[in-house]
Amino acid sequence: MAMSLGPLGLGLTSPLVGQRGSPSQAAARFGSRTDGIVLSFVDDTFYATTGYYGSARVKDIATPANNYNSHPFGLLTYTSPTVKMVRGSNGLYRYQKHNLFLNSGAPVTQSITTLANATYQVLVTGSGTVTLTNAGTGVASAGSPVSFTASSGTLTCTVAGGPTTVQVVRTPVEAGYVATTAARLFDLPYEWDEFGNLLGILTEDQRVNLALWGSDLTNAVWVKTNITAAKTATGITGVANSATTLTATAANGTALQSITSASASRITYCWIKRRTGTGTVEM
Repeated sequence: MAMSLGPLGLGLTSPLVGQRGSPSQAAARFGSRTDGIVLSFVDDTFYATTGYYGSARVKDIATPANNYNSHPFGLLTYTSPTVKMVRGSNGLYRYQKHNLFLNSGAPVTQSITTLANATYQVLVTGSGTVTLTNAGTGVASAGSPVSFTASSGTLTCTVAGGPTTVQVVRTPVEAGYVATTAARLFDLPYEWDEFGNLLGILTEDQRVNLALWGSDLTNAVWVKTNITAAKTATGITGVANSATTLTATAANGTALQSITSASASRITYCWIKRRTGTGTVEM
């Protein structure tokens, strides 16, 4: 992930404890200084009014126009090429807020790059409609979003009737509108721990999953012996039928996928739980 910062380049993050209604964590840490910048990614002071977490305080004596007191999303740009799945405050995983539709406040017909077999939703406000073709089908209007599984790599959105805003998101996603101009826009990837405590933004190296169809072991790339697979489980996103149930039909049931890769250090992990039965589960 790469992030760009505005005119002043020094950032700090530090958790502070304060009552609701008190100054933001960034403003409290800034104190009486007359010049500088402080960022906090573990603060929800501005969430109720803006829909964005974190806080930022900037004072610039030389250029007062740079002064700022709000959330970090107004200063930082998340420039990763794709959405990031992070754990929410409810313990479920979802993508951070984002919008793949360009110039969302002045919508015009456009094509959007999608990932085949990924799930998306199109939301509209105002009096107009958006008709979907190619990767998805349907007509989205105010109060009637369209959800679909992309069948190809291009979604065509045909705009009619002058809608007020259009938002195209990959799902599951954190709720909230993100306004775009000439580029897609992604909120900062905030993550919470298992107790519902805000940890800040998740920063990590880019990585590639070499295991194909990681949530759908019904696919033919998984060779199954003495075992059946059905996509009937609720996974880490809390979405029904988003994970796979494996049921052994005899001893030593396996679901195997052959992966070829260069020799290097690798990390292997999965989310797994027993649904019924006894015996050893190995990976």
